[in-house]
This record gives sequence, structure tokens and C-alpha cells, in this order.
Amino acid sequence: MSRLPNTFPTFDTANPAPTAWYVSAYAKKKPNAIAVVDTDREWSYAEMHRDIGRFVGALGQLSLSPGDIVAVEWTKIYPHWIMLQAFETLGIVTASYSKTDLPYSQELMDTATLVLYAPKSPKPRAKRLHAITPDWLEHCFAREPEDTSTDCPHPSDQPVRLIQGSGTTGKVKMMLVTAQAQEYRVRQHLWRMNITPNEDFRHLVDLPLNVSSSFYKATVCLRSGGTCIWDKSKRLLDAINHHGITHTTLLIASLTQNLKQFPRKLQKPENLTILTIGGRLPEAAREQTLRYLAKSVVESYGSNEVTSIADIDPNGVGEISPDVTVEIIDENGKPLLNQAGVIRVKSTYMITGYFNDPAATKEKFQDGWFYPGDLGIMPEPGKLQVIGRSDDLLNLSGLKVEPSGLERKFRAIPSVKDACITALPQPDGGNQICISLVLAKNARLEDLQAKIFKTIPPLISNAKIVKFDALPKTNTGKIQRNRVNEMLRERLEKERP
Repeated sequence: MSRLPNTFPTFDTANPAPTAWYVSAYAKKKPNAIAVVDTDREWSYAEMHRDIGRFVGALGQLSLSPGDIVAVEWTKIYPHWIMLQAFETLGIVTASYSKTDLPYSQELMDTATLVLYAPKSPKPRAKRLHAITPDWLEHCFAREPEDTSTDCPHPSDQPVRLIQGSGTTGKVKMMLVTAQAQEYRVRQHLWRMNITPNEDFRHLVDLPLNVSSSFYKATVCLRSGGTCIWDKSKRLLDAINHHGITHTTLLIASLTQNLKQFPRKLQKPENLTILTIGGRLPEAAREQTLRYLAKSVVESYGSNEVTSIADIDPNGVGEISPDVTVEIIDENGKPLLNQAGVIRVKSTYMITGYFNDPAATKEKFQDGWFYPGDLGIMPEPGKLQVIGRSDDLLNLSGLKVEPSGLERKFRAIPSVKDACITALPQPDGGNQICISLVLAKNARLEDLQAKIFKTIPPLISNAKIVKFDALPKTNTGKIQRNRVNEMLRERLEKERP
């Protein structure tokens, strides 16, 4: 018996529904409306509903049980999206990964009951593997579809999604999201994206679905009856205009890079909202975006553990999200107002611990609070200003220095494309301050050292400056400082006489 709501989407955390239910409902309400676009190939809601049903039957033959965990490699948006929804309908937990994630995803591979991988990608080391071959996909798409509009086979507290953290400062952490928590995340993204269900919502998916933010925004799109569009055959700006995009989520680095290429004579899109992730949006970039490209820009501060915590205004001050409680505390745990301190966060539907990692759980989750590792100021109740990461602070003879401000100054120097400053622990217990740079083609480090040293405080005048071809980053564009230090150790070891 179907429990599909008469009016949808409801995003009711007490009665969570699989995304396939919404696809089924839209397939009845507007069967010919386009659900997914991959470059110039389109699939309607009726076709998507049919194909989910086909994969429910095919995946149901893989000897899996509700609650099992399946990792699915990102290949193309449509088959990947179909498999995720079919597994969810069967009550099976899914995780998405890309081949570039493999070096940091062995714990996921060890945890998964089954790993579905592309045969042309590196073969994962896992307990059980299944190749996503063209023949197998063709077999799945040729099946008779199962009914996907029946009751959800799992309760609201059943895990439905396994996501991986960024690993910016250490080990990559895994988090289980329950059906109830997923419903809340979808509802929160709907609110942040300012979506009215059933309007002409055309969402450009710029990041693969192994990025948690991309997965949930694409989910909002389908549950709202919109169109999810993936098109890497065109430049970002051309894709926005070609497909009539109304919403997209972009990394800060991607947005700023595309602004440099933006043809000023091109007509500005009429109704584009851009959501940014991966750090702070420079004021000049925000102004350019609003002048030439978008009607509105939504900059957020959040985490995989809590999802969105605050939306940030042009002055860097955030409006704390509904259902989220934030405190700034001193070293004794005393709440502060209008003073800098450590940020802690609480939300009814947040993750309450890391999967199979009690040590990290004990460190980050205490007395119902999550500690994201950031420093902030609460200028007034309900407002938040993030000023840096507590675990990134450089300890310079007792003086704590937040590195991101220095890194922005380094990147402003001509010929410096990227920069990272870290404190590399030494055998004697001290730290060696290291500045890692990525330079423009033909630029020489020797010609830039004087400008670099003019930028840094006297306390770190003995910093080691090292040139790399690229700096390791997460899927959301954040520098992985622990991996930078590993690269530095290898480089300095080779240089040692």
C-alpha cells in the first residue's frame, strides 16, 4: 500500500520517504517533465521511475540485506543516481566514491558489504566486488520494472547513507546518516536554496555525487520536481546559459577561476542563484558574481556532521540556521559573547559520532555538542563570524597565528597560484614553519622569495619555502594540510645531505 503524500514534497522527519517515492509521484503527475540531463541526453520522470524499478529488481539479486553497505563508484550521473535510489528503496546503505578518492578510502572499501566499480578504474581492495560493465548495465535496463511506490522498508532511524569527511587535517572520517536525518538535510537545503516545489527549477550539478553537498542538493532538485543537469562538455558559463540554469553549487576556487574567463559582453542570466562551498568568498569575487553572473549568492559555513550551520553575509557574519544551536566558548567551556573562542554546535539531527572510530568520536563529540575545530566570534545572539580553524593555528613561540590570512596574501602575489603554510613537527619537539607554493608557469621561486618574506611576521622569518606542482585538496577544494606535511617530509628528507 503506497503512503505517498497527496501534497509533496513534505520532507517530514517523522515519516521519511525514499527519493524514489517522489520520482514515482512526479512520474504520475508530470510524466514527460525532464528529471535528469547528461550533456544533451535527457530522461523524463516517467523514464527515471521505470529505470529505478528495473534496478530494484536487478540489485535485489545481489544477495544483499537491508542495512548492508554498498560503495558505488561515480561514473555517469544517470546510472549512478538510479543505483543509489534503487539501493535506498531496498533499505541498503549507499556510499559514493570516485577513483581519485581510492587512496584515502580503504576503510570504506573494508567496511562495505559490496563495492560496485568501473572496470576501467583501479580495482579496489574489498571483500566483494561487482563490475559496472556496459553489458551488466544493459541487462539491468532491459528488465521489467518493480513497483517502487510501496512503503519504505526501513524505519526512520535506519542508516541510509554513508558519507566521508574531507580529511583536511587528518584521517578521513565516515558518518552514517539515518533516514530521519537525511530528510532533515534535504529540508534544510531546500530552505537554503529558496526553492518553491514544482517551479521551473534547473540545477547544474557541478560536483560528482560523492561530494555530500552535491548529493543532497541534487536530491532536493529531484524531490522538488526539478531537473538535475550534468554537462562537462561545456565551460561552466556556457553550460549555465545553454541549459537555462536557475541554481548551481560551486567551489570557491571554481567560481573565482571562471570569473576570470567570464566574457563581460555575455548577457547576464536572469534568475541564477549560486551556492558556494569550500571556504570564504572574497568580497571582490562576490561583487563580480552579482554584477555579471547571478541574481543571488548564498555562502555557507557548515560541516558534514551537522550540514549547514550558518549562511554568511558579505561582511563575513553568518545567520545561524534554524534548528541549530551555536556557542563560542573559552578554554574552560564558558560561553562567550563578542569575544573570540572555540565554536561548538548542537542540532537534533546531526551526526552523533564517527563510524568505527571511537577515538575521533570522543575528541569531536562531547556532552551533546560537536566541536568542528573552528574559532569564531558571536557578535550578538543568532550571529556567527568564523575566524579560522583551531587545529590549523601555528604556534610561534607561544603566539598563535591563523594561517589563512597569510595564505591569502601569498596568493595575491603575482605568479603565486596557490599557497599553504604549515608547522612541520621536528624530532626535538619544535616546529619548522614551511610555506608551500604553487607557481605560474615559468615563474622562479628565487625571484619571489623577497616578496614572500616581506609578507610574513618576523617570528617566522626562518620559514622554509618549498615549490610544488600542486597542493593536495579535498573534493570541496580545501587544502589537506596533513598531506602537505607528508610531502614536505619527503622533500626535505631527499634534500638532507
